[in-house]
Amino acid sequence: MHTFAFVDIVGFTAYTARRGDAEAARLAVGVGSRIRALLPAHGAEAVKSLGDGMMIRADDPSSALRLAERLRQDADAGRLPRLRIGVECGPAVAHAGDWYGATVNRAARLCAAARPGEVLVGAGVRAAMDGRGPALRRRLTVARGLPLRARVYATLPEPPAPAPLRGLLCRLRVLSCPRHTLERAA
Repeated sequence: MHTFAFVDIVGFTAYTARRGDAEAARLAVGVGSRIRALLPAHGAEAVKSLGDGMMIRADDPSSALRLAERLRQDADAGRLPRLRIGVECGPAVAHAGDWYGATVNRAARLCAAARPGEVLVGAGVRAAMDGRGPALRRRLTVARGLPLRARVYATLPEPPAPAPLRGLLCRLRVLSCPRHTLERAA
């Protein structure tokens, strides 16, 4: 069993368009350096850099989740930009310093499907954790390459909604409340 995490900088393409290639490269290298500095303490290693992201292999799922939570906390504190992270564990094949297999593919797809600031976890991690570790909530998601009914979980706490959606979500919650409907009808 191997655990893989994919980390991606949110909004990197727009950042590059605004700030230019050189500044974007400085950001990506700086984030990569910060992540690499945290890896040994979490029993993890960088497999490879992916431009504005990184593929990481950890000794076990709990180490990978602790690392993911640390990265999210650092982003929330402003020490890193917003990130999206996907974590999965299972069998994989090593070849020439890289890793291959369905587990690796699922971790990458979970990262791509994660919302800004979110850590998405696959069913393999949840099964391996067996109730230990951070609280997980089931999340419905559609991710290219994952089965339609794939079990996907997000670590708590839930990331805040993007600013433009925050007001809309609050209004939808109010409108869905039966008491509010009765008061408006009266």
